[in-house]
Amino acid sequence: MATQLSPELVVTRGGQKPSGISVQRRSQTGVIQGEGKAQRTRERIMQAARIVFARYGYQDATVEHVVHEAGLARGSFYTYFSSKHDLFRHLAGVIDRSIAEEVVKTDALRKSNPIENLSISNQVYLAVVKRNYDLYVLVDGVASFDHSVRDARLASRQKHIDRVAKKIQQWQELGWAGPGVNSELAAALLVSMTATFSRWLYVDQSHFDEDEALDYLNNIWISTCKLAEPKDAKGAK
Repeated sequence: MATQLSPELVVTRGGQKPSGISVQRRSQTGVIQGEGKAQRTRERIMQAARIVFARYGYQDATVEHVVHEAGLARGSFYTYFSSKHDLFRHLAGVIDRSIAEEVVKTDALRKSNPIENLSISNQVYLAVVKRNYDLYVLVDGVASFDHSVRDARLASRQKHIDRVAKKIQQWQELGWAGPGVNSELAAALLVSMTATFSRWLYVDQSHFDEDEALDYLNNIWISTCKLAEPKDAKGAK
């Protein structure tokens, strides 16, 4: 499955490194000073952008709006981002990185039974959507008129569908999932349903209880995959 599109920047274990003309110039001499401060400034700009995009919308928001909200000079912006669109792509990348770190990576580390893992993964995924709901709205909005953004989101969706299909196949091999389940079709339905419903869960009009919604979501996954503890011991490993 499952609160940034893949940006053109260097991502390290410690986070993202700044990009831009000033940083490129410093890197040519092999000297990048004050990276801690630079990271804080970069995050400050990104947080300001989230506020500005939510307030004005992507098309009406400007770099001036962002730097004013951040309390920084215009030149500081271009140290880290080449344009408003570049900033948007970094922000949008928060979604994919959050899912990769909090859902995909942790799911791969868990060794308990699939039903328990599924419940945890769905709960973490909903938490990611809730925390980054403003970014989901932003990306969905821009995707409606920017084909490159739309294609990137579709590619991301397909990536998660492929991963879930592989997971269902593993469950089948272990005897947990029904052997007759079409793993690719089930994955496409479940991932798409979960992604769409999770957004609806956190819109202003939603009145659903999160815990109850999670229970229903888990039951749909269990029923669709025909998940049940196998009789033999090998599936319980």
